[in-house]
Amino acid sequence: MAQQQHSGRIAGLAFHEVPEFGTRASFEVQLPGSTSIPCVASGALARSLATEITEGDWVLVGGIAEERPMSASPATPWRGRLRVRTLDMIAGGRAAA
Repeated sequence: MAQQQHSGRIAGLAFHEVPEFGTRASFEVQLPGSTSIPCVASGALARSLATEITEGDWVLVGGIAEERPMSASPATPWRGRLRVRTLDMIAGGRAAA
C-alpha cells in the first residue's frame, strides 16, 4: 500500500457525523481531463475540511488507496477510493465566490 498524491479540484464534498467514529468527509478530486478520484477523510482532517475547503478549490491530497473489502459481494460495484492522510490547498486555488 504505497502513498499516492493527486492534485485537482474538490467536487461532491459531503460531511457525515458517525457517533461511533466522529466526523467523516467524502469527496472527489477532479483531475485535469475527465478523471476523478473518490476520497474519504476522517477525524481532525475532516473537521478542517469543513472549515477551510469549499467545492471547487484546488488541492493536493496524499493518502493510501483502499482495496475492495474482502467481505464485499462480487456483485457490489467498487471503484476504490483514496483514504486521505494529507490535504493542502494549492496557492491561488480558492474557488470564485
